[in-house]
Amino acid sequence: MINLHLRKSLLFGLIVFSFCISILYLDNRSEDFVIDKQKQLISENLFKLKKEHITDLVSSVHIAAEASLKREYQKQQTNLQTHSQQFKLVLNNTPAHQRCQVLQALAADDDEFQYQLTQSGQALCQSSHKPSLQSTKPDNTLAEVSINTAIADDMQMTLSLLQPQVINEAKKRIAAFIRIIKLQNPETYVWVNEVINYAGGEGFAIRKVHPSLPETEGLLLSTLTQDIKGNYPFQMELDGINAQGEVYFEYYFKRNTNDEIVKKLTYAKLYKPFDWIIATGVYVDDLELVVDQEINKLMVELNFYNNLVAIIAIFLSVLLVICLYVIERNALKSKERELALKHKQQDVKNYRQVLSSMLDLVERRDSYTAGHTRRVAQYSVMIAKEMGFSNADVEILYESAIMHDIGKISTPDSILLKPSKLTPQEYKIIQQHLDSGYKLLVSIKAFKKHAEIIRCHHEHYDGTGYPRGLKGKQICPLSHILILVDAFDAITSKRIYKMSKSKQEAIAEIKALAGTQFCPKTVKAAVPVLESTNLIPVDHNYLKDEFEEARLAYYYKDPLTGLYNYRYLEHVISLNEELFGKHYHCCYVISLFNFGQYNKSHGWLEGDKKLTFIANKLTAFLPESLIFRVFGDDFLILTLEHIELDAKSLIAQLELENLNIELALDHINIDQQQIRNLTQFTEIINKIVNKNTCPHMPSSSVSGL
Repeated sequence: MINLHLRKSLLFGLIVFSFCISILYLDNRSEDFVIDKQKQLISENLFKLKKEHITDLVSSVHIAAEASLKREYQKQQTNLQTHSQQFKLVLNNTPAHQRCQVLQALAADDDEFQYQLTQSGQALCQSSHKPSLQSTKPDNTLAEVSINTAIADDMQMTLSLLQPQVINEAKKRIAAFIRIIKLQNPETYVWVNEVINYAGGEGFAIRKVHPSLPETEGLLLSTLTQDIKGNYPFQMELDGINAQGEVYFEYYFKRNTNDEIVKKLTYAKLYKPFDWIIATGVYVDDLELVVDQEINKLMVELNFYNNLVAIIAIFLSVLLVICLYVIERNALKSKERELALKHKQQDVKNYRQVLSSMLDLVERRDSYTAGHTRRVAQYSVMIAKEMGFSNADVEILYESAIMHDIGKISTPDSILLKPSKLTPQEYKIIQQHLDSGYKLLVSIKAFKKHAEIIRCHHEHYDGTGYPRGLKGKQICPLSHILILVDAFDAITSKRIYKMSKSKQEAIAEIKALAGTQFCPKTVKAAVPVLESTNLIPVDHNYLKDEFEEARLAYYYKDPLTGLYNYRYLEHVISLNEELFGKHYHCCYVISLFNFGQYNKSHGWLEGDKKLTFIANKLTAFLPESLIFRVFGDDFLILTLEHIELDAKSLIAQLELENLNIELALDHINIDQQQIRNLTQFTEIINKIVNKNTCPHMPSSSVSGL
């Protein structure tokens, strides 16, 4: 197989010289592609070589240290043996009572011998059982000491005594060796830190050798020291040493030749006999310079091959040129496609994260939407699998179902969070969430299919849906599933303004709407799935948190008194018992007289304060009841059980005796009157209010209405 270098050069040369006969043109990006690939390859290889180089350099210092230590031990052992032989020869030829004087004389003439035989001299002359070096008297006990034993003891003691001296001598030799490395190559140097405390901290080590920064030798080092980027090089070094005895790490350090701070790759290895961390490094940006030099060489080489190939190209057939061009171009396109696919996958991942955040925002605004989208997604997947859609289509449908209401992010809170039926104008506004969701997703290439599916989820099979009035096959098949499931979940979910229906009722309604709202084929596949599946639980607790309570207050509470307003009465009456699991049996109507006169006498502000006072008193007096403010200065009280109230005691509770405000109290039996809607209730209340405002009709407690 032709080398990639040569093949590229050959291809370029053939195309250039064949251009004169109008056969092919050269893709200018191809050569750049080769250069980039070669540059990357050179960088990787050079980095690997530099890493091997610093590893070999540190290892060579380790080997030299081991050899120096061994050489020092051998030297000292040789000297010891020589002196021991001399010592033994002298002692053998010396009378016992004169041996100490002879030993002292030998020690005085030879400093090294004196050091080595100090322990022996003490053993022979300073023991409590042996004569002193200063004693000149014969001592027969010395003659009894075996000379061979004395020599053996002397060697053993001296070896122990000389170990620090041997290590120090070896350290000096290695330090000199390290400095020679620096002298031979100024750009390469090795430094040594001697560990004092392997636990780290201040003064964990001392700088022993640093040919480039000799002024730092002898200084204590700290693992808390940071470089310009906030790294802890000494801590990284010590962690690696403690873990496995060696470590590669990167940090920022100034150059040898100037004060520029650049990234440095360092290799450090522990030499345990000395407690030395021996290290060296290479500046990373130096590699870039070498890479550029290599690329320049490569360019020269490419030019050479191009010229050579140009000469050969004249004699080659057009077919060879075309084949080589096609091969190389396909390889390049394949690489570009692979790179584009990676970018696309990353883009999709980023888009999904953004969309997920936006969906989370919608769900936080409307708690119903959160459960609804997940239920719709689960139902959709089951039906799509039943209909035989591919796994890819099922995945797209699932994601579309999760995002089908994402356009509601643009819907005003006053409409999105409204807990009652929408007005025609509000309904028209909320319909715009389809176009908003479509515009958001269609601009993202990975979600174009999702955008179309979502845009159609309120279309009808017969063309009566929105936003475009599509019908039949104009609607995406996956959208037909989403249309059906979205409606099914809405039917089986209870909202504050409507009751939920059972699964069987919902299925019957879907069957009835097959061919109008829903695709008959989709209904046929969906009904068995829905019949065999338990309904996914729906959270019906509308006051489950402070957010829901605040939303309810926004629409249904009187801003002055904090009591419920007349609009909320519609839900309580129409959904009595179903709304919160409670059933209200009785209603009391409190009508205040002369309150307009009170406002005129004391001012509207005082009138508002008095209404608030009355509301607070009623709330405290009847904590288990629902209390409404209606018609300005009248109040309704709904109770779960029948309670006895009278006007007189109520006037006392509300402290109205001295305010010239009269009160009428009327009772309505909700169950007895079979009140099930607001129209019935309004007629009864109007009769009561009109009666109480008529000056000829006495105020009384009306029962049985």
